[in-house]
Amino acid sequence: AVVSTQSTGVILIDDGSNLTAHPDLREVEPLVSQLSVHVRYHRWEQNKGLIYSRRWAAKQAGGDAVLVLDSHVEVVPGFVEPLLELLDRDYKTVAAPVFDFWYTFEHKNEYFSYDGLALGFNSYFYWIFVEKPKDGREFPTPAILGGAYLASKKFLKEIDYVGLGMEGWGFENIELGLKTWMCGGRLVYVPCSRVLHFSAQRVPWKHGNRATANSSHHNQAIISSSFLPPDLFEDLKIGASFEEGELEYISEVAAENKRVLKEAACPRDFQWVRENLMPHIESYNKFTSVAHALTTEGLCVRVKRETFSPYLKKCPVRSRAIDKVRLTRWGDLRVHDRQCLDWGYKDPGFVDCHGTGGNQITRYDKKTGHVSNISHSQCLGRTRGSIFLTKGPCFEKKGDFQLISFKFQNVFDELLLAGGLKLFDTPVSVNERFL
Repeated sequence: AVVSTQSTGVILIDDGSNLTAHPDLREVEPLVSQLSVHVRYHRWEQNKGLIYSRRWAAKQAGGDAVLVLDSHVEVVPGFVEPLLELLDRDYKTVAAPVFDFWYTFEHKNEYFSYDGLALGFNSYFYWIFVEKPKDGREFPTPAILGGAYLASKKFLKEIDYVGLGMEGWGFENIELGLKTWMCGGRLVYVPCSRVLHFSAQRVPWKHGNRATANSSHHNQAIISSSFLPPDLFEDLKIGASFEEGELEYISEVAAENKRVLKEAACPRDFQWVRENLMPHIESYNKFTSVAHALTTEGLCVRVKRETFSPYLKKCPVRSRAIDKVRLTRWGDLRVHDRQCLDWGYKDPGFVDCHGTGGNQITRYDKKTGHVSNISHSQCLGRTRGSIFLTKGPCFEKKGDFQLISFKFQNVFDELLLAGGLKLFDTPVSVNERFL
């Protein structure tokens, strides 16, 4: 639903629901006609996707402010006034409430508060939480959960709304964040405004309308080619699947998005967003990433998806940088930019990066090729005959433990010391200039 707040009008879209399976939905249109507020009910005969529906409805909205709400978001009296107050101060502010979640599937009835942590993302759109202020004020965020937000109609028109060329749902909230910040606006969470998000077990439609390719790749590619540096888009394409002619279409959409940014005289770029709002997130270049692709004798260290256990496998001809196990400037072995090798278990495994060092600090010795942990003084190796990595003594033979000498592709010597890695003091917080 899109609510045009100043004219108290509501645009309600049925995105091609199956009326045979859900006959009660036939009663929606007669019911809305009885409401005191003006409601425009529109039904697509075929599913067009959440992103298309939102974009269409926002264009139709006639008020000064547009409130976007998912159908599974429950609001309470008084939630919208704090959002409207921020828009009154600056029409380029996009304001979002804090989400509380309620899971009601698989015989569960669980509630938890999201508590308004800012959402950051890396170049491959993995979510990363960003530290927020603790004073209760609204605070800036690189992106938001897309289920509820308020924006001025004037600003939405200036940035050509959100989701051009996208399909299904997903990643349009990242585009909203990028466009907002790049075009001189502010995207903020407002802790005193809260909504309840009901989480369903599944959605009753496929993710977009692609016959063979995943619309996630489609939407990611549009954002990457429109707003991110070209080399990141090229790396994103590795491992993604696209239909015939799809990349040409994505290129056309990207050209239009870039035209909009130029016409709106947007003063910032992705690098500005990364440096000012996500200073702790790596970009994949020699200034921040120490080494890529941990290898030994033609084998690469990979990570089992099911158990997050490191193991050795023949190196692929091509793979995305995000899938490689990397030694970062913070002294951890990292994959997917959010899982770090943790030495605090019987066998080292990849868990969420906690950023406090200790069991997740890894040392690489260029002379011996040994990878070790500074807390345990043990090195990475494997049990003879096994493909899985484990830890053992660095200087003595013990049982079947086989010590391994590793090499890195793209090692930048200026960041490596003979005894290990030089660490950098990088604060994990948003820039207070934008509070």
